[in-house]
Amino acid sequence: MNQSRHGTRRLNLFFLMALASVFPAFSQQTCDSIPPVDPNGNFFSNFSGPCYAIPLAAGGIGDGYGGDLNAQYDIIYYKLNPRYELIFTGQHPNARYWAISVYDLHEAGVGSISDANMQPLAPNFTNPYQPGVKFKSGQKWAATVAFGGTEPGDITAGCAVAPFNVHGNMMDATQIHSGLSWNGDPAAASLPPHISGPNSAGAILVRRYFSVSTTRPVVIVRDLTTGCALPANDALTTVRVLTKDRNTYVGRWRDKVVIKPELIRMAINRPIPADTPLTRGRQADMLPGKRRPGTWRIKR
Repeated sequence: MNQSRHGTRRLNLFFLMALASVFPAFSQQTCDSIPPVDPNGNFFSNFSGPCYAIPLAAGGIGDGYGGDLNAQYDIIYYKLNPRYELIFTGQHPNARYWAISVYDLHEAGVGSISDANMQPLAPNFTNPYQPGVKFKSGQKWAATVAFGGTEPGDITAGCAVAPFNVHGNMMDATQIHSGLSWNGDPAAASLPPHISGPNSAGAILVRRYFSVSTTRPVVIVRDLTTGCALPANDALTTVRVLTKDRNTYVGRWRDKVVIKPELIRMAINRPIPADTPLTRGRQADMLPGKRRPGTWRIKR
């Protein structure tokens, strides 16, 4: 028993020492000359600074995205490249609910992880959204958006993500959504075929509902040829696997890849005929003691 306790303490001490440099303060650091990778460090100790970690764009309140006015949305856009994967990391916000979601070129959801399902970054962290767990600030998480690449066989010293739980929370961005299809509609003969198959770009959005936290998650682009991170400037301007500008990759997909604006006639040209008979059905009686909005029947 004592040996087990000591072993657990040593394990927790290891994670505490390793995580002491996760999200370090680099406020005075400039990225004109990035220091070399410390071979004795790990992925987070080497790449959590602003030269590698990119904050998501602050989307603001939900009306900017047609969403809930009580929600905040942080977002970033990606161009799929199987040489890389995206590692998102942050702290659980003090919110009613939060989730991270990945969208494809059509801005349709292809993957999501909700707060209660997010596995902690390390054993000494907890998920405060699990049933019965009290909220505690500073609980870190990480999630990966995969572009179809494979884990490098030989990881450069100082770039290992193990033993941290980075790939336990995984979302796949390689395929276009399988729904939202108009194929088979007799009025869609003039429309181009519904696009499916490999995805090329999209967005990742973090939604926080009724949040009082001000910190936002960051994303680090991991190069799968070495296991190390791609500098933020390269990710945004040179390789351009990420952007904060919606119009760069997905902003005008309606004009380019799915349907031309002049062909959007289905709802306009096919109104319900005036002689369509109304339904003769009646609402079911409410269960005793169960009253909900919209279930009342008005007697004449």
